Amino acid sequence: MEEIPVQGSLSEIPLPRVLHRLWQKKKTGTLVLSEGREEHRLSLVRGLLALEEESLDERRFLRHLGDRGVLTPARMRRLGSPAPKGSRPLVSRLMREGGLEACVLWRELETFFLDRLVALFERPGGRFEFLPAATLDLELLLSGMPTPQLILEGVRLMSRLETLEDWLGRDRNPWQALSPSHPGPANLLPHERYVLHLLEGRSAEEVFTRSHLSRSDTAKALFALACAELAGPAASRPHQKTPSDFSFTDYDKILGHFRHKAGIIYRYVSKEVGPVAASIMNKALEEVNGWLGPGLPKVILDPDGCPDVKALLRGHIGLFHEGDAKNLFRVLDEILTAEVLMVKRTLGNDHESALVKALER
Repeated sequence: MEEIPVQGSLSEIPLPRVLHRLWQKKKTGTLVLSEGREEHRLSLVRGLLALEEESLDERRFLRHLGDRGVLTPARMRRLGSPAPKGSRPLVSRLMREGGLEACVLWRELETFFLDRLVALFERPGGRFEFLPAATLDLELLLSGMPTPQLILEGVRLMSRLETLEDWLGRDRNPWQALSPSHPGPANLLPHERYVLHLLEGRSAEEVFTRSHLSRSDTAKALFALACAELAGPAASRPHQKTPSDFSFTDYDKILGHFRHKAGIIYRYVSKEVGPVAASIMNKALEEVNGWLGPGLPKVILDPDGCPDVKALLRGHIGLFHEGDAKNLFRVLDEILTAEVLMVKRTLGNDHESALVKALER
């Protein structure tokens, strides 16, 4: 799993991605966003977004209620007049003087919070710093808000897309769907699922060209998928460099090349994390076995840390005939790519880059 640093630049790591990673790690604390003298704070409790009472901008929330027609102009004027010192917070006065039902008021609080989140997503830059805490000793108006769903909804509502397009344009690698650690696809809208299945093996610019959606809708769908880690640029292909005497018609060389590359991956991960390397590789193979399809033998990890494909080859023997050995090569390449991608998601981009360099030597 890619590590999000405790502080960094929002132009390098977009805010939705920072929030998603804090949710995955079930972090509790305060995320401080700063740009110049301006500062904003977001609270999280075990990764779920929360709204603390002190951070509610009462004047803006009152205007929000008026704009949405929740309050009459007369009640707006009465509640908007300066409150005596020591008076109750606005939310309490709204319940007593505004004539609002609790479900309506709290639903508007969540809508107001989402609007604020969208504005933060659209900011062109700034920095972030996460301040962890064992507990949040704060008065919370909202808690337990589903962070992944708010990320998706927030990106959908974005109208200023300059930062989003800039981030998408940085990586020219082909994109691919990722196997999520949460049931994210169930929360996608139909057009987002369309983009998810459209992107396989295409760069972001190629997806823009091929998509029937507008460029802005395609960009927001790609950005949402990336920030929710449902899709992203594919890992570099482990077989980009092959021996000069390599032949696709030589099964022994194909399998030998595969075992050599798999050994490099396993030794690298073992050096970095020790005994849990096997667990990381097995997670990658679980994903591989997911797309092999029913009825086929599963790929397992042998004692040397190499994926054992013998049972797969026996079960798939009709596919790997002499005239189509490239198909065997492609399947083995996908297995290695799944391992490299798992290294990226578990250890981070720097380790992925180092591993790819080792594979290309």
